Amino acid sequence: MMLIARVPALRFRLLFLLALFGLLPGGPAAAQTNKQLRRLADLGRVWGELKYFHPGIATGRYDWDSVLVVAATAVLQQDSDQALRSQVDALFALAGPTTAAEFVLDPNLPAHATRNIRHGWVRRSAYLTPAQQTYLLHLYAHPYQGVNYYAQNNPNDEGNIITPHEKPYPAMKLPSLGYRLVGLFRFWNVINYYYPYKYATRRDWDAVLTDLLPLFVQATTAPAYHRAMLTMAATID
Repeated sequence: MMLIARVPALRFRLLFLLALFGLLPGGPAAAQTNKQLRRLADLGRVWGELKYFHPGIATGRYDWDSVLVVAATAVLQQDSDQALRSQVDALFALAGPTTAAEFVLDPNLPAHATRNIRHGWVRRSAYLTPAQQTYLLHLYAHPYQGVNYYAQNNPNDEGNIITPHEKPYPAMKLPSLGYRLVGLFRFWNVINYYYPYKYATRRDWDAVLTDLLPLFVQATTAPAYHRAMLTMAATID
């Protein structure tokens, strides 16, 4: 099961980090409010949960990066709680119904085997509706249990994972805002669900996302973007 999968303790290789990012050119972004950033954080978490847990998405059915770019653009342009809720509902509609069986953790597992399993962000969200929260918690309890299209065990390196179908975009000095968010949310979610030492990061992993978001949103120059990437990489030292 992905939640307790093993990967090396050392930071992910730089090439892996670079591969997570959609490197497309783009113009500067307008300043964002704290509320907008918190809505974006919730959108990124929902997007990642569907990517790794929902059979309609985990099998690679959609261009999930492009879906995020469209959703994030709408959330930023409309600047309202309802805009986020509408985009989350749209993601749910794309994913479709799930008939995955309930995943029951072995009650005899030691505590350290499950210490990374944390879904409290769903209930803490000030922006998701109760129905959306219920949907997400149900999905955590009924995850896709087949081979994930986006993250798989490496057959040549036991205990490691590979991301064979993450799109590599043409390398440019500065990605557009939408694709900076794609890169950040790819990174945050793959660590959230696959990195066994997440519990040992210096800062709570949910807080890491809210720390990094303004850096990536405001990275409208190549040097600022590179600094944001370095800051991101340092979160899993």
